[in-house]
Amino acid sequence: MQFYSGFRQTYKCLPMTVVRPELEDGGKIIMPQSSLMRIAQLNLVYPLMFQLKNHKNQGGPHTHCGVLEFTAEEGRVYIPYWMMQNLGLQPNDFVIVTSTELPRASFVKLRPKTVDFLDISDPRAVLEHVLRKFSALTVGETILFRYNNKDFYLEVLELKPQHSSKGVSIIETDAEVDFAPPEGYQEPDYKKNAKQQQNQDLMEDDVVFNRDELDDVEAFHDDSDDEEDAKKKSNVPAFTGAGYRISGKPIDSGSKSAAALSKSPNNPGMPELATSPGSGRHFITASGRLVWGSPSDKPASPAAASASSGATTAGAKKVGLTVPSGSTASTQQPAATEEKKPTFTPFAGKGYSLK
Repeated sequence: MQFYSGFRQTYKCLPMTVVRPELEDGGKIIMPQSSLMRIAQLNLVYPLMFQLKNHKNQGGPHTHCGVLEFTAEEGRVYIPYWMMQNLGLQPNDFVIVTSTELPRASFVKLRPKTVDFLDISDPRAVLEHVLRKFSALTVGETILFRYNNKDFYLEVLELKPQHSSKGVSIIETDAEVDFAPPEGYQEPDYKKNAKQQQNQDLMEDDVVFNRDELDDVEAFHDDSDDEEDAKKKSNVPAFTGAGYRISGKPIDSGSKSAAALSKSPNNPGMPELATSPGSGRHFITASGRLVWGSPSDKPASPAAASASSGATTAGAKKVGLTVPSGSTASTQQPAATEEKKPTFTPFAGKGYSLK
């Protein structure tokens, strides 16, 4: 008969939710105080590791765990409910608790039981935080952890280094963690997705193109409206009011001041500087020449004509204009439309001496 020098006891099991519901998603159990006194008398390796088996099915599945505290009632042990399910235990069934030694894990491969695990943004960081509540892992078991008020189950597929008990310790170890595809997960059809994305891009391009066409049509109508408005504005006559002199007196209806603003019909490039024909100032003839004096003024004698020609030449020089030689103002003036008035002849009176 072989004598076993380690710790080995049989207890009634109860789920952890009876005493500590917050410890349900962990891998540690609560043992009675008497077990602590028994362990203190044995030369066991710390941290403490235990192997659990169903008393009714000792050749069946087993699991490994650590101890959290020694506060349970005598003869009882509190176990997480997911661990009881792995062992096929019901409340108040007997479980065999045996001390053991496990190597530190170097590699762990897990498989999520549902595809909801893929919704976790950073599963490795979450798992690193969750596994702090566990002391050991066993190949073939399914562990539970909670994240965002939701339960997630992970199946242990592979562990390294391999051990006869199929378990490893994960306390104070640096292990590589790998994940297998979740159960029910289907690999997406990348070719089909790429084709759908291409069709969607084409539809978006068509929508953008139609929007551009609509913008062009609207811009065309806007330009047409602007052109019509510009034409309407160009047809509006400008400066249609009455004219007044600087003295405040209205301009005579027979005045040619309005005509002076227009261009000469014979010389479109030169504005008419003409005033009233009888004003005694200058005007432009039909041939485009500048003439000083009134068109009705005619010299009564060659001397008067010569004097008039000299005055015209002097006036032209004064304003910087050139008067052709051999011509007089009377020969370059058009026919007067108004009635001829008596001409004024200077020095036409009688002479007297001082005697």
